[in-house]
Amino acid sequence: MAAHSQPDSASDATPGAQPPPLPYEAAFLAAPFPSSLSRQCDGRLLAVNDAWLALTGSRREDVIGRTTVELGHWPDGQARHDFLQRVQADVQHETIWLARG
Repeated sequence: MAAHSQPDSASDATPGAQPPPLPYEAAFLAAPFPSSLSRQCDGRLLAVNDAWLALTGSRREDVIGRTTVELGHWPDGQARHDFLQRVQADVQHETIWLARG
């Protein structure tokens, strides 16, 4: 699962709502491994690929706009919060840009 942080308010995404297109959407959707994007602020799902849907047995329209806590990915909101605190404290972020020269 990939976390995607957006400054938007929690009310921006509603169940069944279509998120704006992602710049890398075709690659994301075609990936053979389960992938999802969610807002860091509340865990609300923005996008999931077909492999994620196959793994979870869910339908895209039933999960987009819902939180990962609502979907049972966490025992409760505090468990999610504690995990994100550990990730933010322990993980260094690195961006690598590749370009043809």
